[in-house]
Amino acid sequence: MKNTVIELQEKANNLLELAEQMDSRIKWLKEDASSEYFHLTSQEYKDKRNNTIDTCERGSKRLWNAYLQVLTQIKLEL
Repeated sequence: MKNTVIELQEKANNLLELAEQMDSRIKWLKEDASSEYFHLTSQEYKDKRNNTIDTCERGSKRLWNAYLQVLTQIKLEL
C-alpha cells in the first residue's frame, strides 16, 4: 500500500507540474494575443492562435481533472 501511495504522489506531482506549465502557456498566449502587434496580423494567424489557446485550455482542464482523480485515489488508499 505504501508503494502505491508513493507512486500516486509522484504521478500527482507530475500532473500538477504539467497543469501549471499549461496554464502559464495559456497566460503567455493570451498576453501575446492582446498585444498591439497581434491586431496587425492576418486573420489566418489570429484564428490559428485562438485555436491554439482553445486547445491549451482544454488540455489544462484535462490535466487538472486527472490531478484531482489521482488525489482522490491517494485518499482512498490511505
